Amino acid sequence: MAIIKNLVKENKYSIKCPFSMEPEFIVVHNTANDACATNEINYMINNDNQVSYHYAIDDHFIVQGILENRNAWHAGDGAEGMGNRKGLAIEICYSKSGGKRFEDAEILATKFIAEILKDKGWGIDKVRKHQDFSGKYCPHRTLDMGWTRFLNMVQAELNILNKADGIAIMGKSVKSAAALQAELQSKNPTLNPRFKDIANTYLKIGAKYNVKGDIAFCQMAHETGWLKFGGQVAESQNNFAGIGATNGGAKGAVFASIEDGVTAHIQHLYAYATSLDLPQGEYLIDPRFNLVKRGIAPLWTDLNGRWAVPGTTYGQSILKIYDAITDDKSDYPKWRAFGDKWYYYTSAYDYVKASVGQLKWINDNGKRYLVDESGAMLANVVINKNGEVI
Repeated sequence: MAIIKNLVKENKYSIKCPFSMEPEFIVVHNTANDACATNEINYMINNDNQVSYHYAIDDHFIVQGILENRNAWHAGDGAEGMGNRKGLAIEICYSKSGGKRFEDAEILATKFIAEILKDKGWGIDKVRKHQDFSGKYCPHRTLDMGWTRFLNMVQAELNILNKADGIAIMGKSVKSAAALQAELQSKNPTLNPRFKDIANTYLKIGAKYNVKGDIAFCQMAHETGWLKFGGQVAESQNNFAGIGATNGGAKGAVFASIEDGVTAHIQHLYAYATSLDLPQGEYLIDPRFNLVKRGIAPLWTDLNGRWAVPGTTYGQSILKIYDAITDDKSDYPKWRAFGDKWYYYTSAYDYVKASVGQLKWINDNGKRYLVDESGAMLANVVINKNGEVI
């Protein structure tokens, strides 16, 4: 999503954004006037008032005035307040008069907020309102129209982004056992030798169930702290996915062997991802298999709020581990065809997409290709290195 940068000068940092910041949430505001985003930011960065915000959004543009790694004075909760010191401030324009311009600005804001949430691995709980910090009735028009309505709009946009590049639980593993095992050893140098072949076990059992054993391995790493354990579940339980370990303090299921524990984990994923019977010749080990609503979570991000509660970014956390594990990527990037459409893959599961409502150029072997927000190549739009359409 295109952002116009009109950043406050460093000689005004002491007034507008004196502290460095690692943002922890988003704070939504309404401007209470009818200025456009460009004018809002121009006014903010050029006056000497201790009032500031990171972004202003109107019906066409997103304009940034302060870097995300600097605080802003917007929440009314003081110099040490969480809103002022930890919140990314977003002002939605045209709220004085309302009408279609404001409604369109709100829509653009929901799309932008959803992109921030996705990029940072945050859930909808990270979207706050000015009122939460100072009691001020702001964002006033958004509140008049319904705060839950606004959050639902953001969630809908976030769902679109997550589904657009959603990674299925079912399918073939891509990363090698060697790469997975090496990452495990690097994260846990004192790894118990009995786990020396656990990566291969995940790939082998995952293949039986057509579950991506390489990503299941990453879920195991997330659940057990790279097999360091230390939580409710003990190493001796061979329970690699917290099966049966609840917030009430239950220790969870115990399995006789590593292979049984991995099988139960894969079966639990299988229960979430499909309504099919177990593969022929396999018997049920997972004690909570029949407690799952079968097929309710075909994607890793669909496990959010299901495998872990509230777990709003549970699936994203697993995929983040997966993305960080390096393997042989010599086959990428490359184009892949699905039906009559072509997609430009940068890894086994990741492909290039434009931002919502935008188009994106891809440079490949001296030619440029145009893709849309779904990642599909636009037919007959190829430009060679001389800038000629071919």
